[in-house]
Amino acid sequence: MTGKFDVTKCFADDSVNKQKGKFWENFHNLDIEKWKEDKRKIYYDNKYCDKDALPDPDATSKSLYDIHQTLWNLQSEKFNISEVIPNPKKDCELIIKEKDIHLGSDSIMSIYWHWAGNKVPFSTMQKLIEKIGSSIQERKEYNELKKEMKEKGCDTEKYLPNQLKNFIYLYLKKANTIGGFVVFPKHDKNINGRRGISAKIRDRFDLTLECIKRGYEKIFDENDLNNPLADVLKADQEFFKMFESFDNYINFFCLNSWIEDGHVLSLIDNQHLDNWDFNNGEPLPTKDNWWTFYKNIMSRLDARNKAIQDLFPEENK
Repeated sequence: MTGKFDVTKCFADDSVNKQKGKFWENFHNLDIEKWKEDKRKIYYDNKYCDKDALPDPDATSKSLYDIHQTLWNLQSEKFNISEVIPNPKKDCELIIKEKDIHLGSDSIMSIYWHWAGNKVPFSTMQKLIEKIGSSIQERKEYNELKKEMKEKGCDTEKYLPNQLKNFIYLYLKKANTIGGFVVFPKHDKNINGRRGISAKIRDRFDLTLECIKRGYEKIFDENDLNNPLADVLKADQEFFKMFESFDNYINFFCLNSWIEDGHVLSLIDNQHLDNWDFNNGEPLPTKDNWWTFYKNIMSRLDARNKAIQDLFPEENK
């Protein structure tokens, strides 16, 4: 690859939904106080959403897919993976031509800021985010994020005096960089969708990685009762077997910051997830550990962006 590779590029910037709503225009129009009152989830772009939904970079950012194509083609030289190309006929899509495997992008960043509703767990997380917002200006994490993003040229006071909305804005500007995305096989019952709706995973990427690790260990046994993604991993085994092992999969996608000595690290407490019981464990963070959860996911984003940048050593001189 020639030219500068910028891991600070935010892919929300060029995301537009089917009704031509732009990400930041729609975010600008969000009324966080009304969100609290109405108890309505803030939706990302999908077939159920209107033009005011936030366009999802996973579906609508062409530049994100261009970067995926560049990165994973570069890595495929080591693993002999076929060329990956965009599919222009649908929402953004990638194809491993040799195996006819279709891929979609998936964000691995989720801090539950947009959850809302009258039912548990959505009401629980909405109340938690409200509580966080009530004293957020006092948090060093928020002020550190403002300082970092200011150094990167971001308007760090765009939504003041609403400190919560300002924090979410800065978080989204950072979280939607390349280190916050992976690719998975794309079909009706894919990992992307399943991990988001599973009450045993709740969109946590550390728990998703633990499922993938167990898939490799159990040779993609669809009957593994302590793996909520066992059946979809079985369906997608041709993709995962391209990497031969979990370690190779991690190295390929620059996910080493999520792993310690081959063990997946919990976002909640940094413990190994080998003994995590998906049938009894509670995946959602609480008021006592949400900030630890936040710091862990952001530090892993930083480390992964650096690892991706290091794939281009000539640009780092």
